[in-house]
Amino acid sequence: MALDIEFLVSLAEILNKAYFDNDLYDKFIRTRGAKAFLKHEKVDKLDMKKELIKIIEEEAYEDKFQFYQIKEKIPQLLEDIEYIKKYQGLIIDKALERVYKIVPEEMEIHRDIYLYAGGVDWGFTLNRSSVFINY
Repeated sequence: MALDIEFLVSLAEILNKAYFDNDLYDKFIRTRGAKAFLKHEKVDKLDMKKELIKIIEEEAYEDKFQFYQIKEKIPQLLEDIEYIKKYQGLIIDKALERVYKIVPEEMEIHRDIYLYAGGVDWGFTLNRSSVFINY
């Protein structure tokens, strides 16, 4: 079981800059979380790029992905990223404890968990092998 936060890390880097950085965007759009998010939301990467540029350039812009809410709370996101990095193993162990209250421990759990941000839902799965949780 793995916990992937690259989407959040890259998004924080983008939103923490005073200008739009194409290299950071390219890194962001290549994350598994971004690819799945685009597919789930049925939008293309150019739409996401335009929205991120507007968020950075226009102070009060509220984008359709709701990334503006993340931008408003960048210090909290950065703290959370550090916490997740530091306690990733403990977080996975606690999640498995809760899962094993529902399913027998003999059933091995082989799911990758990806944290992403944006949209209004709480998460989704792809082929039941990857779980995407909205930060």
